[in-house]
Amino acid sequence: MSPEPERSAPAAAAGTGGHDGHDAHGHGDGHGDGHDIHMPPNSWIPIVLALTLTATMIGFTVGPWMWITGLVLSTAGLGVWYKAARTEFEELPD
Repeated sequence: MSPEPERSAPAAAAGTGGHDGHDAHGHGDGHGDGHDIHMPPNSWIPIVLALTLTATMIGFTVGPWMWITGLVLSTAGLGVWYKAARTEFEELPD
């Protein structure tokens, strides 16, 4: 087996100093231009909802008391999640 030939850097990246060339087009470097990514806060609601939906599905084989309890708790979890999402949406800047 022969060794692979050494590859050189692409012409577009050579001589740019690590930038992607947007400075030449007036776009800036993409940092600090006021566009923030919104990340929702941590929440236990999806995990609780998954567990209550699982209890609902298992309840179909165990008995009506379990699936009714799971359904009620799942509905409550969805309500709490909706309220939290709505409050968070209202707090977002325009």
